[in-house]
Amino acid sequence: MLPILCVLWVVAGIEGVSGPLNHNHHSDSVVVIVMPPLEDMSAKVLPGLLTEPIEIDGLVVKGMSDEDDVMEHVAAIRLQECTLSTDDFMMEPRTGSKFPMSLSPVGYKEGLNDNSFNQVLAGVGVRSVSFIRLSLLKIYAFGFYVKPQCLRTQLGAKYGGVPPEELKFQSSFYEDVLRHELDMTVRLIVHHKRVRIGLVKSTFETALRNRLKKMKSNDDEGLQVFGSYFAEDLSLPAGTVIDFHWQPGGQFHTKVGDRFMGTIRSLDFCRAFFDIYIGEPPVCHKAKQDIGLRLGHMLCDCS
Repeated sequence: MLPILCVLWVVAGIEGVSGPLNHNHHSDSVVVIVMPPLEDMSAKVLPGLLTEPIEIDGLVVKGMSDEDDVMEHVAAIRLQECTLSTDDFMMEPRTGSKFPMSLSPVGYKEGLNDNSFNQVLAGVGVRSVSFIRLSLLKIYAFGFYVKPQCLRTQLGAKYGGVPPEELKFQSSFYEDVLRHELDMTVRLIVHHKRVRIGLVKSTFETALRNRLKKMKSNDDEGLQVFGSYFAEDLSLPAGTVIDFHWQPGGQFHTKVGDRFMGTIRSLDFCRAFFDIYIGEPPVCHKAKQDIGLRLGHMLCDCS
């Protein structure tokens, strides 16, 4: 059977929830490649192509040589879906992953009963990779948590009177969130059953390096320590929970499953990591706006 001529639509800053494909704010990069017929490809071929990454600020594009000029801009994919939530959890609809509505951060001692340490869920999203238009590989779901008391104390005076529906579109608001230390956590729940540890490591390292460069920071030590957490012997089966906690004082704590990996002491590193989710471009535009909306409501609820 003849090879198939395929079009690879390169999507950076992937988002997995809500809304139609929008070409007004992003440009696309298209690469034409030749592939063997799908029926001639083994079950291992597609996952195997995810082992040689080209990064576009957090997006991994596989199977391309270094000479291929595919490092351009973003095509945002939005799927109109509803997020199910209860008093106890919120479910990310694309993956079915459940996130608790409140969280005790990993940087504090376990067993604390003081609710003042708890963070509140502000929004959920999914990190996906669009692969040659055949499928949307959902790598992981994520939840974004913040300590409301810190948010109100530090940003309430400035933003408490701004309607949340307006605040979620203000880039200066997200910049202020990243500028202040609000005690925040990003929780990941691995969804794809064949996520390779090298994929996770290279994705984050490249995204973090780009964000640090944007901040005019050169925190190579933090990057090296972070990369050391994701050794080849670390297993990430579907359902694995990974917590990244920004504790005030520039402390970045990482926990994979039940294993506490360590602490990076760098304010720039903390900001760079959380910039991936609420900076520009975010990995999920819809999730960023949901987070901004929820933070706005927290600021209005100052009673």
